[in-house]
Amino acid sequence: MPTWILRACLALVALCLAAGIGFFAGAQEQPRRPLRTLKPGQVARVGDSTITAEQYVQRVLEYERTQDPASRMAARLLDSLVAERMLDLEAERLEARIKPRELEAEVTRMVDYYKDLLESTNRDLLESQRKAGQPERPWTWAEWLRERLQVTELEFNATCARSARNTLLKRMIIWYWYRSSPNIDVLLIENRSKEKIEEASRRVAAGEDFATLVPKFSSHRSASQNIPGMFAEVIRGDGSLSTKASDIAWALKDKATSTPFEDDGKWYLIKRLKSNSNPVNEAAFALQRDDCLKAPNIDANMFERWRNSVAGSGRYVYERRMPGWDCEADEP
Repeated sequence: MPTWILRACLALVALCLAAGIGFFAGAQEQPRRPLRTLKPGQVARVGDSTITAEQYVQRVLEYERTQDPASRMAARLLDSLVAERMLDLEAERLEARIKPRELEAEVTRMVDYYKDLLESTNRDLLESQRKAGQPERPWTWAEWLRERLQVTELEFNATCARSARNTLLKRMIIWYWYRSSPNIDVLLIENRSKEKIEEASRRVAAGEDFATLVPKFSSHRSASQNIPGMFAEVIRGDGSLSTKASDIAWALKDKATSTPFEDDGKWYLIKRLKSNSNPVNEAAFALQRDDCLKAPNIDANMFERWRNSVAGSGRYVYERRMPGWDCEADEP
């Protein structure tokens, strides 16, 4: 083959390779985004048929009905979304704002917690590797997030920031609610037998101590507490008592006992002990903010009480439309 032809072929190959490398490099720098035609509220399309988010939600709820009630999550997840929105509205009403340094410090605490967990995991891992005569190789932070938590570091940081914000808002808003809300202590006797409750009522009227009668007459789980039948620091509408029992308790004067009353197939007797066993702090939110922020994190019980109280206050309109519960999917 003539030399000039060989040189021309080599040049052509080099040109093609350069063009190919340039093309693939460009493709890597600017990845093609998948074409999406679905709109918000649509989750899938098969041919010309679209599956809507409402159809998907209804199918999930239909499936949940076949599961053990204790494992059903839909209602709890909706409640958590509603409660978070309520938290945002209360933060706006109270002008509860989080400072950047406060958020950063809370995120750091959360990240440190998980890094301590990684360190503990790695200690156990290295120990098992040594015993097995294997090379010692601990998890890296990125590997552990990816393999154990199934998230990238970016996703993890975003989740921590969101969680930290909610944690701080809960401490400020819910501790303020708890410290500034009037509260009462009550004793309660519950029994399915009207005759038993009427007998307890007669004995109270005859001078017997209400507290000593609780273990004898009450079937409520509170009867086995250290102080039988005691509900302390009940805030109006917080769910500690049923709506009817709460209304009756709040209508009583301190040290007064109700007459027997029926609620949802059971009979009750209530004695109101005292008002504000937890003294009410009447200072404005702005003056209590920092102290509330230093208080412990809000547990599930306190969060539930706050949510019940705010929901029952009538401060915010609440409406629900869940396909599969309240309506059919995509129903007008």
